[in-house]
Amino acid sequence: MTTSDADNIEISSKKIPMVATNFDNLEDFRFLGIAKPCRKTYLELYAKNIEVLDGCVSREEDLAYLTINYNTLSQVNKNIANTMVELDLISLDTFDKKKMTFKLAITGIKNKSDEDISNKLLTLGQFFADQDVLYGRIKAQDIMKDFLSYITSLGFTEITLDNAPADIKAEYFKNRIYDESTGDYFVSKILFDKHKDFVKRR
Repeated sequence: MTTSDADNIEISSKKIPMVATNFDNLEDFRFLGIAKPCRKTYLELYAKNIEVLDGCVSREEDLAYLTINYNTLSQVNKNIANTMVELDLISLDTFDKKKMTFKLAITGIKNKSDEDISNKLLTLGQFFADQDVLYGRIKAQDIMKDFLSYITSLGFTEITLDNAPADIKAEYFKNRIYDESTGDYFVSKILFDKHKDFVKRR
């Protein structure tokens, strides 16, 4: 992906593309759903390997927020989030334990500039620590279950990873990257490379 200097923001001493020009992967596509005042915080969290689901600004509702997947946080970051809950800085959506989320949110934005909103959200985002990639990652022990989910989505009911036709199996594994050191699979090369970069920095 190539962007001009004007299209980049420097976060955590890294230049990360601000403009998505490649639609071949989920990361770029999802970035398009992040409201402009939320982007600095999104990129700060993305650099820390934290999954952001969306970023919205509504002056009508007097609210700006980013939604984060709680279950893909490291234990350190879960502890940080839990402390923020205790301080009433965030609230956890615990309706679905498997898909728990929370919002990094600020209110009182009706008359605030995009820059003010961006800076306040970034202050919240900077509480979190760098972590390994824990989303878009299939643990070795979960690969059978994930394959069954994939097969079911195609309308098959009696195919398993052991008896699947070669073409179906090849399609399933086509974009998954195997990590020899952990036995896990990553759903995109971008996430695998982010994982390798994190390991290298440890």
